Amino acid sequence: MTQKEHTPDEIPLLSSVTTAEKKKSEGEKRDPQECNNDEDLSNDWQAIWNIINGQQGAALLGAPYAISVGGVWSLVSLLMVAIIANYTSKILVKCLFADDDEEDDESDIRSYSSSQSDGSISIDENGRPQRRIYNSYMEIADATIPGGGYFVRFSVFVSAFSIAIMYLQTVSAIAYDTVGRFVEVPQSLLLGIGAGFCLLFVFVSNLTKMSFLSLLAIISLVLLIISVTYFSMGKPDEWYTEYLLRFEFADFMLSTSIIVFNYSSQFFIIDIFDSMKEKTHFRAVLNFSTIISTFLFFAISLPACLVFGPSLNEFVILSFPVGIFKYSVNVAFIIKSIFSFPFAIYLSELYLPKCPFEVPDWATPSTEMGAYYFACFRRAVLVVLSFVVAMYLPSYAFILHFIGGSIMVFTEIILPAWFHWRLKRKAPFIQQLADVLIIVFGVIVGITTIFFEVENLFTPDEPMPTTPLPLS
Repeated sequence: MTQKEHTPDEIPLLSSVTTAEKKKSEGEKRDPQECNNDEDLSNDWQAIWNIINGQQGAALLGAPYAISVGGVWSLVSLLMVAIIANYTSKILVKCLFADDDEEDDESDIRSYSSSQSDGSISIDENGRPQRRIYNSYMEIADATIPGGGYFVRFSVFVSAFSIAIMYLQTVSAIAYDTVGRFVEVPQSLLLGIGAGFCLLFVFVSNLTKMSFLSLLAIISLVLLIISVTYFSMGKPDEWYTEYLLRFEFADFMLSTSIIVFNYSSQFFIIDIFDSMKEKTHFRAVLNFSTIISTFLFFAISLPACLVFGPSLNEFVILSFPVGIFKYSVNVAFIIKSIFSFPFAIYLSELYLPKCPFEVPDWATPSTEMGAYYFACFRRAVLVVLSFVVAMYLPSYAFILHFIGGSIMVFTEIILPAWFHWRLKRKAPFIQQLADVLIIVFGVIVGITTIFFEVENLFTPDEPMPTTPLPLS
């Protein structure tokens, strides 16, 4: 049967709420070639804003804390994780396709793929034909691990939802640090006000529209980093250089888990890829975004660690002395967090675990507009739920350590490398070796992080860190 050829530009955004969402809610197979309007697709810069905003999330405030905990060796870990995350993002997208010279009956995996995609042909960045055989991260997981799609969906949801919770914790803690010095107000009230602002963005329906919020968040972030760097560079006589040169294995591994959290992009990278007009530019866009993200991590982490050393707070900007400078920086990051929060909630709703029982027809949206409003309703529920969880979660740092070292190390490092090694048996030996080494690295980080975090949890003389300003 002759198949229609498609250019990369014709592959639509899978994540926007269109007729595809309606089909998804009705239990039908989602068609990756169901096109949206060009205005629903992102240009290269919009994709860059979304990737950087996704990586420079609430965990950014924990990046200086990670370097402070792990010492200067954490900078080496930062570079290593950046390279690994960039590589695993590329190979995860590559797993969506079969090279045109691969045979369909090469393995059971190929027979699985034939029922999941229409086998459309597109051109990669090198001009070679490639045939799309999977539509999502979950389908790749299902093809390689029995029930893997359920695990990936749950892991991605927990990761994205944890980031949303951290944004609210960040907003409330920083707002309390700013307003609480002038007016006696409970931090829980500020947390609710922050969640109320975030409710305004539940109607944003795709990543292209989200890119404008990402751009505003990045502008606020750049202003924040310039302020932190300017303050830190003005005090060279007070640098804690000897403190950063120490090395303790437990602290180093815990700081590595925070760094892994900072580069969590694999759970949305396929949606970014599908939202791009020029998909052949994906690798260049990802490389540029990774370089900028790594530079921003260095720019905010190293100067802050040199100035504050062991007294550095989990939220780096809470370590600054009281004054107009600190209040300006606080406002900048509150704005950044509010504009970044919708991105995390959008992904949480997109990967919300499916209902375990069959939904009756009367409860299923029957029109495209109905599907859109139903998605908005689910995002609103997630905002309220994130507010409730943020009130009672014990620690910002605990989320960084535990989620980064347990769940995100799987979705970001181990699983993409395993899928690529399993699916691309014809890959060069050096790539297969890289996949194995990355899997080993991820397993080591995951096991050691969980061990040391549990040990800290049950060690009386080393209590688990708490939020810098407890909820009132």
